[in-house]
Amino acid sequence: MNLHMGEDLFTLIHVRSHTEDETLVYMPERKVIFTGDTVCTNGIPSVRESYPLEWLEALQLIDELDFDVLVPGHGDIGNKDSVKQFRKELVP
Repeated sequence: MNLHMGEDLFTLIHVRSHTEDETLVYMPERKVIFTGDTVCTNGIPSVRESYPLEWLEALQLIDELDFDVLVPGHGDIGNKDSVKQFRKELVP
């Protein structure tokens, strides 16, 4: 789903990862992505009710997007390297 607000485009992408109902918010023109708990920069959130295989697919999808700034569900603002680091922590 795409939302337009003024000059900004927000692309909403549903993924199953940390939970069944995660939504990524991608701003392609500003090269920003909000990932919720699909990516965190301060460790792994609870995996108790997660979808591990779909989570890996969601990380791959995020990695394929063109962005410079990643706003995680928890932790400090990150970038493309944050996705790679998170994947290494999730799948040692």
